[in-house]
Order: sequence, then C-alpha cells, then structure tokens
Amino acid sequence: MVKLIAIVTVIMILPLTGWQSSANAASAKIKSRDCKRLVGHQSSAEYKPGVDVRGRKVRGADAGGGSTYKLPKEFSFNIGVDIAEKYGLDDKNITASMTTGKVTVRGSRVYMNGKPMTSNEQAGLEAKCRKLLSGK
Repeated sequence: MVKLIAIVTVIMILPLTGWQSSANAASAKIKSRDCKRLVGHQSSAEYKPGVDVRGRKVRGADAGGGSTYKLPKEFSFNIGVDIAEKYGLDDKNITASMTTGKVTVRGSRVYMNGKPMTSNEQAGLEAKCRKLLSGK
C-alpha cells in the first residue's frame, strides 16, 4: 500500500478550491511519489559539475550517454481529505475520503482544478512537499 502523507492543511487547500476554511482543520493527503514529482531536484548552491567535495576533478555520472527515459510532459494527481480521520471515525473501521482538487503539472507550471496556481501558491505547495519529504 502506498504510504499517504499529510501535505497541506485544509486551511491552505480550501482557499485554492474556493472553499472557506474551518476551525476544525483536517489534513489533505497526497501520495509521496506525487509529492516527489512535484518538487523535482534542485542542486545545492555549492554543487559544481565534474568536481567532487574535495575539489578534485571527476567524471560525470552520465558519461555513458545519459538516460533515455523521457519524462511525461504532464502528470496529474488528486488531493483529498480523510473525512473519517477528521471526525474520529477511523478508529471504528470506517473509511471515508473526499477529493478536494486535482493538481496538474505541465512543465514548470502547476494547476489546481485546471486553473494556474499563483507563484506563491505553487511555492507553498512545493515547500510543504520538500519539508515532508526531508522528514523534518
């Protein structure tokens, strides 16, 4: 079973979907593999291609021609709320979840329910993913 992780509180998600947030915030769920795809890899500021951590020259990791795998131009995933957990029904073996939105990534742009997310919304979603993926 794919481990689901909490990514964004309802307080953050519901404004994106046009809903009002409530005082009883629940967690939205996203699969960790989708979070990884959304975030992508960023090299640290200290990274220098072809140089190891001690400053010695090294051969690049893709010296054999690199990967032939082509990333999809677009991918999508749903974000949802675990309603059973929010209302304490999960301890009674009741499951209930609700999809609150569909996130689509095209190139470097992120869309929520088909509408482009602002730079701040996109950065907030990516920051939550980075934090959760780092385990902090």
